[in-house]
Amino acid sequence: MVAVEDETPVPLGRKAASAAGFFVRLVFGVGSVGALLAGLALALAEPAWEPAVAGLVPFAVVWALLVIRSRRRDAASPPPAPRLALARIESRRATGSEGVDIPVRMDLTVAPDDAPAFRVDVTHTVNLVDLPDYRVGATIVVRYRPDTLWPVDIVDEPTTPWNDRAATEPLDTAPEHTRAKPPTIPGPEVLAATLLLATGATIMLLAFPPW
Repeated sequence: MVAVEDETPVPLGRKAASAAGFFVRLVFGVGSVGALLAGLALALAEPAWEPAVAGLVPFAVVWALLVIRSRRRDAASPPPAPRLALARIESRRATGSEGVDIPVRMDLTVAPDDAPAFRVDVTHTVNLVDLPDYRVGATIVVRYRPDTLWPVDIVDEPTTPWNDRAATEPLDTAPEHTRAKPPTIPGPEVLAATLLLATGATIMLLAFPPW
C-alpha cells in the first residue's frame, strides 16, 4: 500500500531565483512586443519606415536572446523523462456519447514509486468494450512528468509486470490538497504584461510622436 506524504517544500532561494528570472523575461519580452506593435501602427499611420525598424530591432534582439537562453538551459538540464506509476480511479464521468469511443473524465490518485501520491483529473478516450476496466476503485497504469506532475496520460497497454502490479497492489486515496493542475497564468502576471505592453507602446509614441 502506498503511503501519502506531504510534498517536499521548494527551497526559498530557488523560488526567488525562478521568480526573478520570470520577471526579467516578462519585462523585456512583453515590453518589446508593445514597442513592436506601436512601431508598426506608427509606420502605417505616418507612413514612415523608421518607427517600424525602431520597434522591430529590439523585438528581434530580445526574443533571440530569450530563445538562446532557453535552449542553453534545456541543454544544461534537460527535463526528466516521463515515468510510469500506478493510479487509482476515484471517479469517472463520460463527457460524450457519440460512437463506440467515448471521452471519459477521471479523477485519479497517482502513486509514484519514489514520490508522494497526488490527485489529478484526466480525460481519456475509452472504447465501450473496455469501459468496465475503468470502474471506480480500479488500479491502472499512467505516465506522468516527475518535475511538473502534468500532464498525466493513461497507458492503454502496459507491460506484463505493470499489469501484475496493477492487479495486486492496492492504493490509498490521496487528499484533495495534493491535486495537480495544468499551469495557468495568474492574474498579477496578466496585469503586469498589460502594463508592460502599454509601457513599450508609450516609449515608441514618445520617440516618434504622431502629433
